[in-house]
Amino acid sequence: MTMPLISVVIPAYKAEKTDDISTMFTLTKLLTSSLNITRNFGFVAQKYDSVANTVITGDGAETLSVIKTVTSGDANKVTFSFADKTFSEEGTYYYLVSEQTGNEPELTYDATQYLVKI
Repeated sequence: MTMPLISVVIPAYKAEKTDDISTMFTLTKLLTSSLNITRNFGFVAQKYDSVANTVITGDGAETLSVIKTVTSGDANKVTFSFADKTFSEEGTYYYLVSEQTGNEPELTYDATQYLVKI
């Protein structure tokens, strides 16, 4: 399966002592509706193994999530931000981001998965 790749670049610093470094990433969802309804929308980011092309489970598994209550009407762009994520080791990290589907029959959820490279 081919997924859109989003890259987040953290500048490298050379020093005698390396401190942990934090980053955060955001995404925007466009809501289109002529109805004025309030619903919860959520996204989840799961740590991803880019070699095995699978979400990491068991030891090393990690899930970040964000949920926001949104009132839609006409067209709204809603920004979802994943909280600061701290990395203590140098490297490349991948997260598979997807929308959490709900049980609202009048809503269409986006099934697109995005691969975020940090």
